[in-house]
Amino acid sequence: MQESRQPISKHLTEVKHRLLLLSALGVVFFTIAWIFRVELTDFYLLPLSPVLKKIAGKVVVTKVFDLFLLHVKTSIFVTILALLPVALYSFWGFLAPGLHEHEKKTLRALLVLGSSLFYLGVIICYFTFIPFVLHFFIDYWSNSSPLLEKMQVPQELLLSLPDYVSFTQTFLLIFGPLFEFPLIIYGLYSMGVISIEDLTQYRRHAIVICFVASAIFTPPDPISMVCMGIPMVLLYELGIFICKKMEKRAAVPSSALAMVKP
Repeated sequence: MQESRQPISKHLTEVKHRLLLLSALGVVFFTIAWIFRVELTDFYLLPLSPVLKKIAGKVVVTKVFDLFLLHVKTSIFVTILALLPVALYSFWGFLAPGLHEHEKKTLRALLVLGSSLFYLGVIICYFTFIPFVLHFFIDYWSNSSPLLEKMQVPQELLLSLPDYVSFTQTFLLIFGPLFEFPLIIYGLYSMGVISIEDLTQYRRHAIVICFVASAIFTPPDPISMVCMGIPMVLLYELGIFICKKMEKRAAVPSSALAMVKP
């Protein structure tokens, strides 16, 4: 440790200052997001636009306050995403003075990896999963009323904009934490719940579970299942790699200590 123990009042003061800084940055990020609220809403609609064009569907707002509340919700959502790395960095800055050098390296690596995996999950969800889900359900809607088509009854899809944005944000928040799977594996490994041998021995079982889970949480078509199943398998393998890497890193100080002993 680089610093001696400090009184708890000083730690509480530091926590207060860091929370005030995060709050101030939150206000700044929210203001910026609010300024670009229209552009952010258009960004949400990018995966939906080509699908709606095929069936001449429309996005509607049914209540007078919906658009305002939607912009507030979107600005808050973007603010949270923008604050995440800042909050992690602040958390790191609070803990770092009380850690040994090897603990600092480990925590720094885990924080960087964790935030990177979270954003990777959000990006993959936005550009792959959400478009596939939209295509599936809108195609299902367009093919679900053959009787009405035979009777030449006009059909039109009116999609609520607030509902669609809530749907998108929900899945983004699911995929972000889902991509923390490797760190969960490492956490279980570090607590002794599982071993590297267990992870490698039951790899086939894990792969089957990943694809079964993807089949449950995605539309029943093979493309959607593969799009979610393959990343889950890769995340499982990444978890094994992290465990092996940390095991080697922990073995280095132990071997060096053994060489020092007479």
